[in-house]
Amino acid sequence: MSIAEELLPRITAFEHEHPYLENTIASMEAAFQAGADIVELDVHITKDG
Repeated sequence: MSIAEELLPRITAFEHEHPYLENTIASMEAAFQAGADIVELDVHITKDG
């Protein structure tokens, strides 16, 4: 990545109204297809570790 590219603004996808279930691969793919550079996601510990 060049210095010029590093200085460009980044678009971050955060929870928004859309037809996809949150924190799924489909929702992240849709965010990137819509132009997001970064996606925010939640991570939860499960009972089985």
